[in-house]
Amino acid sequence: MLSGVTTLTMLLTCVTDVHALRVTKSFKYDHNTVTGQDSNYHDYEYVDIPPHMTVQKASKINAGSGWNYIRYQVIYYYGSNGNIYY
Repeated sequence: MLSGVTTLTMLLTCVTDVHALRVTKSFKYDHNTVTGQDSNYHDYEYVDIPPHMTVQKASKINAGSGWNYIRYQVIYYYGSNGNIYY
């Protein structure tokens, strides 16, 4: 019985060898309208993708503002062959 469990464990260990990349899905930053500098990069979100996928599209949207800055959110869209999956 023990040898069967050991063999099953070894098989599952070999089968679960899956590769993925953890990449940035989105983040926010502030653009200072007085100095022109970008700073305060924050709210990073990540996603795991298959290694053959690449950035297909990126967008930057206005996510708020203050008296001397504009906050932007950058979102990356990942896929392959022109198709977006993440």
